[in-house]
Amino acid sequence: MKMRDNLRKNKDGEITKQWINIGKEKVSNALRIHSDLEQLSYEVLTTIIEYCHLVQGRFYLWNDTTQSFELTAAYAYNRRKHLMHSFKTGEGMMGAAAFEKESIYRTEIPEDYFTITSGIMGDKKPGAFLILPMVMEEKVHAVLEVGVIQNHIDSQVLHLLEELAPIIAQVIFTVSVNQHTEELLHEAQTLAEELKENEEELHQNAEEMRATQEELEKINYQLEHKINEVEDSKTRLHSLLQNAGELITVFAADGNILYESPSIERILGFTPEEVINSTATNRTPEEYRPVIESNFQKLINEPSQSVQFTFQHYKKDGTEIWLEATGRNMLNHPAIQGLIFNTRDITLQRLAEKDRRMKTQMQNLSENSPDLIIRFSRNGMFHYVNPKVKDYLGFIPSDLINKTLEEVEIDHELKSFLNQCITETLKTPKKSETEFSMKIGTDLKYFKVSAIPEFSEEKKLETILIVVHDITDIKDYENEITEKNQKVTESIHYSQRIQQAILPQQSILNQHFSQSFIYYQARDVVSGDFPWFKVNDQGVYLAAVDCTGHGVPGAMLSFVGHFVLNNVVTAYPNAKAAELLDYFNQEVIFSLNQDHGQSNTRDGMDIAFCQFNPQLNKLYYSGAHRPLLFMRNGQLEVYKGDRRAIGGNHNLYKDKKFTQFELDLEKGDRIFIFSDGITDQFKEGSFEKFQEKQLRQIISENSKLNMNQLHQLIQSKVNEWKGIYRQIDDILLIGIEI
Repeated sequence: MKMRDNLRKNKDGEITKQWINIGKEKVSNALRIHSDLEQLSYEVLTTIIEYCHLVQGRFYLWNDTTQSFELTAAYAYNRRKHLMHSFKTGEGMMGAAAFEKESIYRTEIPEDYFTITSGIMGDKKPGAFLILPMVMEEKVHAVLEVGVIQNHIDSQVLHLLEELAPIIAQVIFTVSVNQHTEELLHEAQTLAEELKENEEELHQNAEEMRATQEELEKINYQLEHKINEVEDSKTRLHSLLQNAGELITVFAADGNILYESPSIERILGFTPEEVINSTATNRTPEEYRPVIESNFQKLINEPSQSVQFTFQHYKKDGTEIWLEATGRNMLNHPAIQGLIFNTRDITLQRLAEKDRRMKTQMQNLSENSPDLIIRFSRNGMFHYVNPKVKDYLGFIPSDLINKTLEEVEIDHELKSFLNQCITETLKTPKKSETEFSMKIGTDLKYFKVSAIPEFSEEKKLETILIVVHDITDIKDYENEITEKNQKVTESIHYSQRIQQAILPQQSILNQHFSQSFIYYQARDVVSGDFPWFKVNDQGVYLAAVDCTGHGVPGAMLSFVGHFVLNNVVTAYPNAKAAELLDYFNQEVIFSLNQDHGQSNTRDGMDIAFCQFNPQLNKLYYSGAHRPLLFMRNGQLEVYKGDRRAIGGNHNLYKDKKFTQFELDLEKGDRIFIFSDGITDQFKEGSFEKFQEKQLRQIISENSKLNMNQLHQLIQSKVNEWKGIYRQIDDILLIGIEI
């Protein structure tokens, strides 16, 4: 009889597996034939509904532009115009599923929920529905909702849909990327066509310019004979004007240039032909144009007077230079008939004047600087000392000028330090900075000393400028900050000792189990994960708890979790694992003030909770977001916890109880519970995660190792995976053998 039941069970399992595989193949075929997201979503929806014998469904896709999920397909809905066409994450029941990234399965349907429409049945309320978010890489790309007339959905249908969700999410992501790529390609093609049209237009313009150039060459050829007649007489004058140190310019009364001397090319970079028939203000900064225009007007109004003024002018390469112009009115001269200007470049003169002013300003700044400033010659002679030397060394500048360091009686350490600065700068002539301390009176002062080499025009090192800046206040602040950081660090390490004191020791676990290990590694000094252990008359309790956050915030929450869990187990000694988690959840919500409507804190805990009954050889297990791995005779089985947390947003699950698993135990059975610190760890050089699948594989393939050896192997694998990449979360893995 038992063999027949086993054969039937195996056959049913194979039929279910085959049914699921066929369903996955049908949906995969639907995914392959469409590249448009709306067509794809409708095809997927209808394929799922028809294959799974569902009666109603709707499909929403995520829209990055509107930051909401938008309806793209619906099946068997009455009054489609009244359907919710979009929703935000967290909005309504579908938004809650998208926010939590977890499916919602309901068999108790509100009276005002959607109505199924059928030609046979008419309008009828569904008996059960499933909301399934489709997640890839922690992002929800779509949400599927399906309903049935019956008051439940077959487990094999739920299993199939759960397996299809990541596949559909991957295809939606790929199609979205492809559509975006096609749009970019279309834009690129449009730009290429526009560039081609512009190229043709440029080619046409080039042809027109070439024709114009040919016409100009003909005109030039006709003028060449006339030019040759006066060339000889102009050659000598051109040579003189070309090498003149000034510009000679003749302007018409309206300001247009009638003549420009060839020297303009050497001084400004223009040819005479480039400026003739233009005005001087065309190449002058705007602020100097009124100066030129007013002097022109003065020459015209007062013909007997000359003018002289300075202004800035652009060279052909765009640089600005200073010019000085002297102008005379020679409009009545028969040979000139214009306003004649002699203009010379005075840029170097202006720069020299500016340099003198800058040196004077620098001298004034140095004299009033709060820093000590000293200029040394190469042999250590004082060339300059600002008055601040009185405060630092007790000298006045005249006591030190033209004396060497060796001739001055100052602190021996300071003299040695200054000599070293000079020597190092001569050896490596570049700016350097160092710190130095010495006593001034009874106070210890700290200084930042800058040694700056100064070079001649021939690039030879002439002098060394030493600038001494008092940083005593900064040092005091640094010391104060260092002291505060040390106190904070000591407090954190003290917190670590407290946390270690309340954690279960390996030796205690070994008193109750054949073999055991605890792989516990905080990301920071203290941890938000913690192992928990307790024994009473009802049995042995063991848990792996993962609190929100890590470091000090996570550790604070871990203390809350530890003591609340102790109190709950003590207060309800006869409760089983799932009931204890329900009580634990209520107490955490109360402790964190999350039971008030206005509270928006989402802090909470994930937990894998085990209750062992040695008399009955049973294990009662319940979990919040955390699974249990159970191994017997080398075969590994996974028991998943509920998809909800302890604490956090309790309103979504306030009426939902935790699920309990009951397992019969045999000698040699192995049990593993863990936080997500291992599975979420990134691989060195990539963003690939370790994942639970790899952990299960290591445990399955090494079932012959004892627990201590298995512990060492897992730790080695994780460290090899992580490499030099930082640990991203606290790590906790507990393994026991019955």
